[in-house]
Amino acid sequence: MSDPKVSKGYRDSVALDDEEGVARVITESVLGLWDAVNNLSRLRPVHCRRFGVPTFGSARAEPGRSRTNT
Repeated sequence: MSDPKVSKGYRDSVALDDEEGVARVITESVLGLWDAVNNLSRLRPVHCRRFGVPTFGSARAEPGRSRTNT
């Protein structure tokens, strides 16, 4: 006959009232995500680019005086 824990038409589906099945699906999903993250972390850039941001003093500041020396 039909299993009440399986939804209509979906052989691999798990009903929400099946606590063990839900836990299994969540565990498999989380572990699958970790596998994907670990796999993607193998990618490395060809060149190491370092970006810098130039900083300039304010036009309103007095020459030779920093904000921390007030």
